[in-house]
Amino acid sequence: MLSSVLALFCLFLLSVLATDPTIDTIFVIKDTDTHGGCRQRRQALDNYLFESRALVAAGLQAIEHAKDSSAKESVVAKRYLYTYFRAVDDASIEFVKRFLRVVQDFLSGKKVIGSDKIPRLYCDDTWLVKLEPTDIAWDHENNDVYTIGEDGVFQPVSIDQIETYRKYLWELNKEGNWERTGKVPYWAGDMSQYLFDDSYKKGKTYCTNSAQNLGASQEQTRPNTLTLCPRSFKSTVKRAKLGNTAPKARMALANVLPQSGTFYHELYHVVLGNDQTPDLSYQWTESQDWLQGKQPTAVPVPYDKDHEHLIRRNPESYLWFTVGYWYFLQTQWSGSSDNRWSFDTGVAQLISI
Repeated sequence: MLSSVLALFCLFLLSVLATDPTIDTIFVIKDTDTHGGCRQRRQALDNYLFESRALVAAGLQAIEHAKDSSAKESVVAKRYLYTYFRAVDDASIEFVKRFLRVVQDFLSGKKVIGSDKIPRLYCDDTWLVKLEPTDIAWDHENNDVYTIGEDGVFQPVSIDQIETYRKYLWELNKEGNWERTGKVPYWAGDMSQYLFDDSYKKGKTYCTNSAQNLGASQEQTRPNTLTLCPRSFKSTVKRAKLGNTAPKARMALANVLPQSGTFYHELYHVVLGNDQTPDLSYQWTESQDWLQGKQPTAVPVPYDKDHEHLIRRNPESYLWFTVGYWYFLQTQWSGSSDNRWSFDTGVAQLISI
């Protein structure tokens, strides 16, 4: 009897160990309805995590298929890698694979590269308090910062007088004069740190400034953060979940991108760092212009100026690539495993493999 109990316990333990970590294991999340909390978004976030794992797995599967010439999917997988990344040789394919693998590792519970802290996830930007550069500075214990003046009297120190913050608030112009960058400080009370971002207009913040702003990641604070704006949780029923939209001939890839796409996109920034993942393009057609050399490469060093290399750093390209290949792997819409819907050209077509 004891041996049976132990056997059942071991099976249970193995199943627990094999379980993927939950969203609040890989991110620190506030269980509130205010100040960036995600209490009402937990079901959506759980789905985002599930779909992100499915997408990164589809991307890695594409690479395995491309390498295996005996696989019936091999030819199409190679077309995907070429279309989305111009990845045809071992080095370029390994570059794409590394990006996918690092994200997969994070989703499996490994920490962000170069950090021993768990990143924070917010469901609004209300976790930040917008300030002015001339406001009195606060220290890490939320106390006002003072200095002793020449007259021996304590004087308040403004944020823009703190040497550490000056690089965010001031820059040298072409004439060699110092001028404001246009950025303002935001206080992150959860971490007792400042971050610096655009001031926007009329009291707006990142999430309220533009309908195009769906999510953002930043590394100025420790730990780094991922913020999903409220509008990123809103979509049509067809876009609410991956696979809700059945592919049709000539359907554009943009029409099947799931609501979880913003979260998935931002994962690349969080895990690999913003410096390594510049947002070169959010539009499929524009990305193709990049690959064809029709777009200027006004990207600062240390990036390679090669268009193909740059596009392999673009997070949105990984969203397109993995969503497209995920659809190719499905058979529920084709009626046969030998027929698949493919987005290897950017639009849906039913092909035989």
